[in-house]
Amino acid sequence: MPHSPFATVTVKPPGSLVWVMVTFPRPDRLDYATLALVGVLLLVAHVIYPRHLVQVSVWLSIVIIFICWSGYFFYKLVYDDVEFW
Repeated sequence: MPHSPFATVTVKPPGSLVWVMVTFPRPDRLDYATLALVGVLLLVAHVIYPRHLVQVSVWLSIVIIFICWSGYFFYKLVYDDVEFW
């Protein structure tokens, strides 16, 4: 059976200690797009236009992007669904 790109959950059979093992899902296009966006923002803030206001704005944007990406990642981890559209 080929490796699934979705998170997998393994549970021990009844009568033994119950444990759950979760594997992390593979990165998809949204993960790569997020990483590229953060890289471009950092490039703009620290190389192209290094002003304090721009740097603070970019770091605030990166924190907001991280919060949104974390929600997406945990949704993907819990519900085993990576296609939103």
